[in-house]
Amino acid sequence: ALLRELVADAEARRLVYEYMARRFGVRNPASLADARRKRLQHSDGSMSRAEALQILELDEDAQENDITAAYERLTAKAQIDGSGDQARANAIECAKAVLLNE
Repeated sequence: ALLRELVADAEARRLVYEYMARRFGVRNPASLADARRKRLQHSDGSMSRAEALQILELDEDAQENDITAAYERLTAKAQIDGSGDQARANAIECAKAVLLNE
């Protein structure tokens, strides 16, 4: 519920993510840079739009704000449940990049 409220407030969302990173020890700056690099590598077409929609649990008519919200929801869920599944995190990053054409 908190993350849904934060969708419209980027600064508050950033603060919550920073708190979660410090509290639960999620990604450090080096791993964030690595995730961005992997996302860019995979955004070259190796993941289809259909695969990206499935990963982010979205319908074909998803808009940019839907994509961003799904990305944040799934990322936060992975951080909260402590799964630490790096492959899943990379897939979520790649899916967002494919759908937003980053």
